[in-house]
Amino acid sequence: MSSAGKWTSMGHEIVNPIGCIDCHDTRDTEMLLRISRPWLNTGLSALNYE
Repeated sequence: MSSAGKWTSMGHEIVNPIGCIDCHDTRDTEMLLRISRPWLNTGLSALNYE
């Protein structure tokens, strides 16, 4: 599949519920890191990470 293809056409192939959008801000051209899952903050706090 080329990069021009649509993700929905390969939906049946997707078996991993974690993707780029879980850690990267796709609205930004640099794909900067971001936290999108609340449980990650909980886990990081438990490990004393900011």
